[in-house]
Amino acid sequence: MTEKLDFKAEYEKYRKKHNLPDFDTLHKEFELGDLEKKDFPLRVLRRKMRDKLIFFCRILEGILYPTERSPLSSYESSFFNEDARTTLTKMHSAMMIFDRQSMLLDIEGSEDKDVEYILKLWKQWPTFKQDVANVVRTMEESWKTTIKEETEHYFG
Repeated sequence: MTEKLDFKAEYEKYRKKHNLPDFDTLHKEFELGDLEKKDFPLRVLRRKMRDKLIFFCRILEGILYPTERSPLSSYESSFFNEDARTTLTKMHSAMMIFDRQSMLLDIEGSEDKDVEYILKLWKQWPTFKQDVANVVRTMEESWKTTIKEETEHYFG
């Protein structure tokens, strides 16, 4: 049976042992507040980090692989040229490698492997975050373009 544990205090033991990032900083990036009743803190942290990574992947997938069922993704995707799509494909691939590594760790993981994953993703995280922010800015601008065009063509 799982005991209630103070996740932050438990993580602090691992942080010192493995020179991991500060809990509050990780919490700000990966929303760790709901981790109060979990065993295996490093595994749980790795999974939370993966969850946010997958959220980023879904944003990119909407641009890279728009579907007819989603006019929204088709519209936004049209604002990215082939060079941008190539860049997004490389970014998505890098994120998917982290995703698959995390899945493999769920099958054959260990504390040391979880630590290695957390540190690698943490190092790459600022780049992923900035790149996805740029993508979302372009998506936002696509809607501003539509509003501007509709305003310019309104004859009411």
